[in-house]
Amino acid sequence: MQALLSRLSFRRPRKDTPLPAIELIGERVVLRPVELSDAQDMFVFVADPKVVHFLPWQPASELRGVQAFLDQQRERRRSGESLAFSIVWKATSIVIGSTDIMQLLARDRHVELGYILAQEFWSRGIMTEAAVLSRDYVFQELKRQKLVAFADHENTGSRRVLEKIGMSEIGSEWRTIKERNRLYVRYELTREAWEKLVH
Repeated sequence: MQALLSRLSFRRPRKDTPLPAIELIGERVVLRPVELSDAQDMFVFVADPKVVHFLPWQPASELRGVQAFLDQQRERRRSGESLAFSIVWKATSIVIGSTDIMQLLARDRHVELGYILAQEFWSRGIMTEAAVLSRDYVFQELKRQKLVAFADHENTGSRRVLEKIGMSEIGSEWRTIKERNRLYVRYELTREAWEKLVH
């Protein structure tokens, strides 16, 4: 899968400075940084109880909450903390999910990947396609040494995505999610392992 990648600077720009454009192009989806105008599309799937079942937050109940989240994500990009991509379905230009590259300021040069996808697009390889684009951006453009991700032990769909993009299970930890103890599986992919995958 060939991605058209452009470099991202993590210097702290002024609040009114336009952020550099990034576009990661797959066969069926395009990833680009989240925009405030994505709120309506995103509200549709973050309000779905099945989509957020394994996530730490409740289904969205109002649009302004999603708008506030997107504004926060844009500020985190400006500060260099994280980079959230909207997953845009090529056929309709509708936002159907997102990926998030987090822990960009970590001193050990590893970053964490998170993602979410509208239910109607599950089980079609779409999340895997978007995750591959994000994975390659981490290693090819951000030059990081390790990619980390976590998935609820019972979230078999998410765990399959991580395995399909080459990540390996290396441990687990307990987390309190929605007032319940949940076992989260940790996955990792090193730069060395990624290079073997793509070459």
